[in-house]
Amino acid sequence: MTPEEADIMEGDSNTPDVACYRYTSERDTVLLQMEKMDDEVVGTLSYNYFEKDNNNGTFEGKMIGDTLFANYTFGSEETISVRELMFIKKGNNIVEGFGEVEDVNREMN
Repeated sequence: MTPEEADIMEGDSNTPDVACYRYTSERDTVLLQMEKMDDEVVGTLSYNYFEKDNNNGTFEGKMIGDTLFANYTFGSEETISVRELMFIKKGNNIVEGFGEVEDVNREMN
């Protein structure tokens, strides 16, 4: 299974929408937890890839339709960075989007 095919689990509709995303392979793990109130979303995200620097951080953003747009603030090798995130919800799966980025004052846009 790829990160793009990992399952998403949703919480009770009477409370803030909570979703968890987990991808694991033999040596890699990605964990995402998010809480949605109306269109506002906050959460945590960790990338732990074999033989690469781990990234652990938080994000804040908005859901527009089935797409999450957020800024991810994370630490890696004692450096704090910010980059844009985009995830698209497809049924019970969530897919991370990738595109070209530009480094502007340590923020990847």
